Amino acid sequence: MKNFYIIILFYFLAQSLQAQDIITTTKKNEVKAKIIEVTPHEVKYKMYDYLDGPILNIKLRNVENIKYENGQTNNLSSKNPRMIKNIGLSLGLQFDFDADNNDLIATFDYFVTPTIEFEINFGLMNSLNSPYFSLGGKYHINRIESKSPITPFIGALVGTTNNVTFFQLPIGVSYQSKIGIKSSFSFNQLTNFTTSYSFYEFRVGWNFHL
Repeated sequence: MKNFYIIILFYFLAQSLQAQDIITTTKKNEVKAKIIEVTPHEVKYKMYDYLDGPILNIKLRNVENIKYENGQTNNLSSKNPRMIKNIGLSLGLQFDFDADNNDLIATFDYFVTPTIEFEINFGLMNSLNSPYFSLGGKYHINRIESKSPITPFIGALVGTTNNVTFFQLPIGVSYQSKIGIKSSFSFNQLTNFTTSYSFYEFRVGWNFHL
């Protein structure tokens, strides 16, 4: 009978050890936890031995993988690079192959999700000798779990220059590495409903995560 109780004790102990999630960090540390939620930017969890405690979080960029209690593993280190480094700064050049118009542009962008990007642009239109400002969004045609650094995109922005409001429609392709280096090339149509102007744009920059 004593051996029977020992076997039962070991059985429940084994079940208890299995019924936990394991977070492995990029520094190879293991955290025994109960996963609450995995967002595009962080992992929310409770300590397994203190489930009545507060909800903690760890930045997604610091997580290598999560092994769930059912045995499945979520390898977060192979996720879409835009999911890890979602804030960016870049410089660019807008140019027209048929005219000598080269406009400079500086951009701040933020990936709300790995597919939806919000950006603010400041630039100087040499053709009008006037500064300009624009903001809007882009949709990147890729999946959250995609490992590819390259993705096509389309967008819509609204801006102003020389007291004239304009609309800008870009379509192009972007590149972003896991370490944050990024670039993009796009064709843009700019219009204010009375005139229309087409140009190309090339950007280079850096993405990071606060």
